[in-house]
Amino acid sequence: MTDPNVVVASTVAAAQAAATVTPQAVGQIDKFGADFAKTVRLLMFPFQIGGALQDRLERYIDRAVRQVPEERRI
Repeated sequence: MTDPNVVVASTVAAAQAAATVTPQAVGQIDKFGADFAKTVRLLMFPFQIGGALQDRLERYIDRAVRQVPEERRI
């Protein structure tokens, strides 16, 4: 039969090991997640630039249309 003291000692040792390893693992996962998000944002850069240029073009067209008098618009 297993000695209860051995079971308790091994459980305490496992808990202490987990308390030491878990913050490091979580830190590594957090760093990986941040790096992944940065990579995705970098890959999406051409689309972000395209969207910004599209917004600029819309503002330019809107200003150009507003400069034409109402009676001259078709």
